[in-house]
Amino acid sequence: MNNDINENTELSKSDASGSTLMAEYMEIKEIESYYENSWDLLMPIIEKICKEKFEDGEVIKLRTFGVINDEGFFMVRFDRHPLFYSESLIQASYGAVVDFLRNRVNNLI
Repeated sequence: MNNDINENTELSKSDASGSTLMAEYMEIKEIESYYENSWDLLMPIIEKICKEKFEDGEVIKLRTFGVINDEGFFMVRFDRHPLFYSESLIQASYGAVVDFLRNRVNNLI
């Protein structure tokens, strides 16, 4: 299997670390533990990420979003980050967002 691909089909609703990262990124004091189940909560985070820039000034792009691979999984990926895929688009998006936020300190100004 390609090392750029992360199989993340089973994300737990109790994934407080991902929710905590998202709440901190959006400067929200109350942590919502169900970010991975709500587009209303997840999409503003994706939009904010897409307005940021890498160290070299390149705008961060949502390179892959909603493309379906040969196995029927939805794929999501931000530039310079691994590809996440899942049976549901929101789960793949959640995985890509959490990965981006965990690694953003190393990639941004």
